[in-house]
Amino acid sequence: MLRSFVLAYLEEFESEKRSRRLQALVEIEMRNQHLPPETFFRELMQPIQQLALQLVLQAGPPLDAKAADFWVESLMGLLMHVRKVRALAPRIEIPTFYRGASQEELVNHIVSFAVAEYARAPK
Repeated sequence: MLRSFVLAYLEEFESEKRSRRLQALVEIEMRNQHLPPETFFRELMQPIQQLALQLVLQAGPPLDAKAADFWVESLMGLLMHVRKVRALAPRIEIPTFYRGASQEELVNHIVSFAVAEYARAPK
């Protein structure tokens, strides 16, 4: 389930036209807020984060509330970082952090990393 979530998240940003619009909205809003912060978080970020947490809680033991918050924020941070690096890679001539990794390799890495951290987190 987590693998499907990660893949869907990355594919959403790789759909060229939708990706540019969504990426622009997120970046503009994070730099120069036009919406109240709670609206941006509640309408755009929170539904995605809650879905990620629900998926992983269905497959494993529940985490304590603080550990769950940290886990979701860490997963989303990793996903946003991968998205940003992949968006920049075609425009720069230096090697990226992921050195030409395929989408499957990135998804496997993210899922493995997230599952390992979930297993370590306080229950």
